[in-house]
Amino acid sequence: MDPLDGIAAFARVVDSGSFSAAAHRLGLSKSAVSAHVQRLEQRLGVRLLNRTTRRLSMTEAGAAYYRHCTRILAEAEAAEQEASALQREPRGTLRISAPDSFGWMHVAPAVPEFLRRYPDLSIDIALSPAHVSLVDEGLDLAIRIGALEDSPLVVRKLAPSRLVACAAPAYLDKHGVPREPGDLARHNCLFTSLCLGAMNGALPVKLAR
Repeated sequence: MDPLDGIAAFARVVDSGSFSAAAHRLGLSKSAVSAHVQRLEQRLGVRLLNRTTRRLSMTEAGAAYYRHCTRILAEAEAAEQEASALQREPRGTLRISAPDSFGWMHVAPAVPEFLRRYPDLSIDIALSPAHVSLVDEGLDLAIRIGALEDSPLVVRKLAPSRLVACAAPAYLDKHGVPREPGDLARHNCLFTSLCLGAMNGALPVKLAR
């Protein structure tokens, strides 16, 4: 049994003054509410309510326990409301990891509009060519380019990605035109994915409204 079920049943019985009224408030049968309270008393090893055919009253232990129950239920309700509010309207800090060149070209330009849309949110972006661990680094989201290894993380494809080899006409006149991918090993190549990372390593960027 969920301990909160017994706590809620007991508190509603006290608030309502009867098992029938408590059952109506909780959307349960009278017998279900009575069973919840009985199991709660058995688990605690004390009697919480004195029951007669005409009157229902708390024992001394029940009165003390009820004071704690009201605080517990209030905290549980507040927690549910806060969690629901976060689901409806994002807030807090969103920590993102992305490849450096891709991050500068595509992620960073989208941030201002994203923050205007969600003013209670701030963004912490780490731009790096390295694949860091989301769990170890405390990240919420990582953008990766290429095939991913098997992972328990939730993965969603954003868009296709293509690599294109380009060269200046003067370079091709001097060094020749590669005919197949293997020919690139004999050419002077500059890979954009390494440009920023090779100079500075990871580049943390913190953005907030």
